[in-house]
Amino acid sequence: SSSTSSSTSSSTSTSTSSSTSSSTSSSSSQSSSTSTSSSSSRSSSTSSSSSTSTSTSTSTSTCPIVPDIIVDLEDAVLSEIGSGTSIVRNTTGLPALLGDEYIVLEQGGTLSVIYNARFNVTGRYEVYASYAVIANGATNAFYFVRSMEGQVLTAIDQTKPPPGDGFVFLNDGVFEADNDSHSVTFQQRANQGGEVKFVDGDFVIDALKFVFICEL
Repeated sequence: SSSTSSSTSSSTSTSTSSSTSSSTSSSSSQSSSTSTSSSSSRSSSTSSSSSTSTSTSTSTSTCPIVPDIIVDLEDAVLSEIGSGTSIVRNTTGLPALLGDEYIVLEQGGTLSVIYNARFNVTGRYEVYASYAVIANGATNAFYFVRSMEGQVLTAIDQTKPPPGDGFVFLNDGVFEADNDSHSVTFQQRANQGGEVKFVDGDFVIDALKFVFICEL
């Protein structure tokens, strides 16, 4: 009788203690979970708010819309036209020509033609040239692009037709609004590495195109 009572008492005590401990642990776990979840939620909300604020502040910068600038023979300022130069009318229907006329600088001359361009918006522009492929076209037609960054020489093979819309890329540079010193010079000779070189064929001159580049 005494043994049975002791066993029952011991069993009850252990069970109660274990249950109490389990309940305490569960309560602690719930408290920890609630605290962590609340803290995480606040942190996430703060981070989201910060992200929204940053996004709003950086989305205000936009590039101006600047139409392409086309300078054709009829609009260009020409200089040093004389012996060895002929103005040819476009009666053959050749592609990559704008307007009714283009210029041919015949091989063996030492003349140059200058196109001046005016800009309404200061910025960086890509410069393109248009020309017709003719029988005695030059493989090294010299283009001098003068911008605020100085003058850059590009030699173009005019025995190959211009790609795409009829314009071939020359170079790029920074051009200032209302500055009359910007120009592209078409020249029959150039100094390359201390050596004077001449174009090896007829040099065809037609339109130029300036395309604005967005730089933020």
